[in-house]
Amino acid sequence: KLSVVGEKLLNANSQLLSRFSPELDNFSTQFSRDFSALLTQSNSSSLKLYASHGLAISQLRSQLNQHSSVNLDLHFYGSLESLRALNSSQCDIAGFHIPIGPMAHSLAPHYLAQLNAQQHTLIYVVKRNQGLMVKAGNPKGIDSIRSLAHISCEFINRQVGSGTRLLFDQLLQNNNIEPADIEGYQNEEFTHMAVAAMIASGVADVGFGIAPMAEKFELEFIPLIWEHYCLAIPTEIIADERVEHIISLLKNTAFKHELSAYAGYDASHSGDAVSFETIFT
Repeated sequence: KLSVVGEKLLNANSQLLSRFSPELDNFSTQFSRDFSALLTQSNSSSLKLYASHGLAISQLRSQLNQHSSVNLDLHFYGSLESLRALNSSQCDIAGFHIPIGPMAHSLAPHYLAQLNAQQHTLIYVVKRNQGLMVKAGNPKGIDSIRSLAHISCEFINRQVGSGTRLLFDQLLQNNNIEPADIEGYQNEEFTHMAVAAMIASGVADVGFGIAPMAEKFELEFIPLIWEHYCLAIPTEIIADERVEHIISLLKNTAFKHELSAYAGYDASHSGDAVSFETIFT
């Protein structure tokens, strides 16, 4: 049995690993790609994906790299950062998320500045729920986004350029809440996992993110809004065999069941080509 100090050290180590896991994934992916290139001088099976952090994308990469000839070179960035990278040909595919309903219309211009229906095809990945993550037992009594401005609590935010930050700021605007009214608004992390880790460690009381991360860190989750998560793919490569492998896996029944098992995830339309009107209006 570990001592109290030992348990605290073990817990701190676990939280640090969780906090920086996506960033370590990025470094690992880059190293593997560079090492493979040194060995082969080319890697025609590789596709570079810049994507907003999410469990569905991580699982997609893992399954493809283990069970197909496709090497998905995944890098986690914010939704808008990923779309800008796609628009400037820094990556082959971009993963992004946008809310479902009236808020999509408000936020669409940010996304459509980098996308258009003539050049890009949208492939659906998953519908997922975003909300507030709070400590177990919800000691601050937080029950809505308005609580953040009226209850003394420390918030942990996502970085500027992420789809989650864009969504959260729009929720504040819709509820007539000023960022200055929220303690900790200026404190940022780069992934859902990092936000959850900061709450679990006691650094913050509340954050905005996805349900599976709350479940992973034994936090309570207050659902606020459903959103689409999609892949934006240049239409000129949609018939590429590597892209077809990705779409085929997304449509796979077992893979859909695996994604839908995550809290707040619905993969019933995974792999479907969807219109710009469906996603952005």
